[in-house]
Amino acid sequence: MNWGGRRCSGTWRNPCGDGRLGRLAVYSRFVTTNERRLVVGMFPALARELQELLAARSETQLAAQVPRLAVVELCRCGDDFCGMFYALPKPDGAYGPGHRNVALTPKEGMLILDVVADKIAAIEVLYRDEIRQKLLKEFP
Repeated sequence: MNWGGRRCSGTWRNPCGDGRLGRLAVYSRFVTTNERRLVVGMFPALARELQELLAARSETQLAAQVPRLAVVELCRCGDDFCGMFYALPKPDGAYGPGHRNVALTPKEGMLILDVVADKIAAIEVLYRDEIRQKLLKEFP
């Protein structure tokens, strides 16, 4: 399905696009274990889907991270189609060097991962209202 390339307006991109890795200081705060809500607990079907789609793209290192991913914050862009959430604290500004996107091809909606230094930092879940509604309920 073609969504016309519309993406969440709250998403930051690496303007360099050169794929450089290195020491990154992109996160603004630490998350305590009390704040952690695992994706697999909140969205078990989405977690399975992510693992399957990542494995199909030979992104096994990323697929292995899914069982430990936590939802620490949701995107506050206000777009009615956006169910993006952060697995790591949202950066102050752009992710910078070492950032890449992994666009997956789900049967429904759009799934795009923000990966920083080979760690899943955020998951853009677009056009999946059930995910968006649950996020808004859990993170008012």
